[in-house]
Amino acid sequence: MDGHASLDRFQAHCKWEKPGRMFLGDWTSGKSHVPGHWVSWQGGGKMTGRTVSRFSWGDSEETREQDDSLTPSPRRWTKVVAIVVCAAIGLGLLGFLSRRFEQSASVRSPQEPQQPEKFPSGDSMFAETVVVTLPATADELVAEGKRLADELMASFPDSPQALLLGGRIFDLFGDLDKAEDCWEKCLELAPEFAPAWYHLGEAASLQGEYGEAVKCLEKAIQYDPSRYRMEVVPFLADSLMNIGKAEEAVAVMEKAAAVGPLPMEGLTLLGNGYLELKDFEKAKQKFEEALAIDRNSASLHYALARTFAGLREPEKARQHREEYARLTAQRLAGAPRARAQLRARDAADVRPLARECYLATGEFYAEHNNKEQAERLWLKAAAVDPRSAKPRRLLEQLYRLQGRPESAVLIMRGIASEGR
Repeated sequence: MDGHASLDRFQAHCKWEKPGRMFLGDWTSGKSHVPGHWVSWQGGGKMTGRTVSRFSWGDSEETREQDDSLTPSPRRWTKVVAIVVCAAIGLGLLGFLSRRFEQSASVRSPQEPQQPEKFPSGDSMFAETVVVTLPATADELVAEGKRLADELMASFPDSPQALLLGGRIFDLFGDLDKAEDCWEKCLELAPEFAPAWYHLGEAASLQGEYGEAVKCLEKAIQYDPSRYRMEVVPFLADSLMNIGKAEEAVAVMEKAAAVGPLPMEGLTLLGNGYLELKDFEKAKQKFEEALAIDRNSASLHYALARTFAGLREPEKARQHREEYARLTAQRLAGAPRARAQLRARDAADVRPLARECYLATGEFYAEHNNKEQAERLWLKAAAVDPRSAKPRRLLEQLYRLQGRPESAVLIMRGIASEGR
């Protein structure tokens, strides 16, 4: 990546400062960093030349030709060496004592907080300190995500895309009722807006409203078949199965299989369709293909037990029933631990969701020429999940478009953060 040579001494850095503030800045490798304080860069001293004095003495012809006043005698040279050695020893001892004094002073009294400083302007550094404020808890992250959705829809009340994104954010953070309201408003503005039909159908399927799900998902395919056929298929086929239309569900899944290989879930769904139609041979084929992907699926062993019972192969049916019972008992034994992990939810669990929220809303604002808001949200995405590369890539592209190549180089060096 191109950049000024002096940038090799810098790296982008993030640090938490209570109560939940993080600062991005540049720092030299030789400058100490105190966690929880501002990070700043200060210019080092200028490089100076080194004066080297050369003394020569001896019996050579060149030495003898030099001015006698510049050529010391052997006795005088011995005194010079003694003085230099004593001075070096004294300076070394003074430096040692100074370091010991500084260490003892740092132990006796904590370091005073550094005052915030602005970065000096120039081609190789940010013009000013960048401050990123993040919510401190999981609940606060969720609340901020919902607030961003409300702000987005208030700023673009007549945009189906804004309403769609607002609904996705509410759905992401578990508010499905509010999400459905957003998608229904989308359809009031644009009745043929396929993404809204798709999300409404998916939500209806997950809530057990299978008739409504079939209606919405078929609309999604009708208005955008090329984009939504594969996304819609699992929810549509499952909803058809649940309203007693197994034959239609099998037809939908077979069309999907003709386009490309089905995942394990698709193979399982297709096997269930054939099992419902009492086509046990085809059901067995699909279930065994799915089992080859995941041999520890209890539901697949249960389905195969039913299938072999239909094929009048009791021994194989018994084997799969026993394996189903073993895997189910194993899952139930681990249930208390799983529940304890759910109760111990903290901010780390929702950070990936918050990252996606910041990324998506930032992209929407960037598309609508609000680059400042996009930068703010992408910086938050990078701070809330420093291991994700996408926020840095988006920021790099933004900075290069704005003629800020030095910022692009720094942001791609990585944004580190420390949790509290």
